[in-house]
Amino acid sequence: MEGATTQSAPFEPTRVSFYDNGQCIGASPIHTYHPDLGILSQAYVSWVPAGVGTHTFTARQGSSSVSWTVTVSAAAAGSTPAVQPAQPACDAAQTGSAGF
Repeated sequence: MEGATTQSAPFEPTRVSFYDNGQCIGASPIHTYHPDLGILSQAYVSWVPAGVGTHTFTARQGSSSVSWTVTVSAAAAGSTPAVQPAQPACDAAQTGSAGF
């Protein structure tokens, strides 16, 4: 899974924290790529679903956030389960704003 796209200003936190159903998945610094092409910044984490069903994701930068929902189906019989990779911990509540 890849994360949210956001605009960042110097006074805003420079990391985005990602949550699955309220549980921290991990955090990522904001990376800026090709502003001349309209791609201002990106933050991302890897995610392996812990179970089937509905998952509500939230990406939070400071006091701003965006959420989306996905539905996970069961893996094919006999598949090897993937393991959630270790990632940086989510940030504590911060102040600021972001243009998600």
